[in-house]
Amino acid sequence: PERGMTSDSLGDLGSPRSSGPLASLGTGPLPHPTELFNGTEESRQLLRLRADLRLAQEQKEEFEKACVRLAHETDQLKHKLSDYEELKGELSGLQQKFEGALQCIGELTESLDEQRDVVEMYRKQVNQYFATKDGAGTGDPATAK
Repeated sequence: PERGMTSDSLGDLGSPRSSGPLASLGTGPLPHPTELFNGTEESRQLLRLRADLRLAQEQKEEFEKACVRLAHETDQLKHKLSDYEELKGELSGLQQKFEGALQCIGELTESLDEQRDVVEMYRKQVNQYFATKDGAGTGDPATAK
């Protein structure tokens, strides 16, 4: 026990006979915390609550602006995705055309090589024909070329 207080006086703190701001704590329900403070404390608390409310309203406005901005970005991204899908389809078509063109070029190159071989074969036959014709008539193989 503190100085000047006896165990009897400590037991009286919660009794209805005691006086002071905590006198009612021993009997009945507890008072609301604001009832324990004077008007100045209540006005401070009210100011604090108003500041909290103002902050909450500012945050709400910021969140609403962010939602509008994000909705706009979402619309832009949906449009870009649509453009991407369209371009992807065009690319696929162009790739098919390119593959077809490459195949055609390959076939034409092969045909050209075959025709060059045929031309070379005809050249050899013509040269052999004239070589045998000229060589048979003159007997000089040098003039056969």
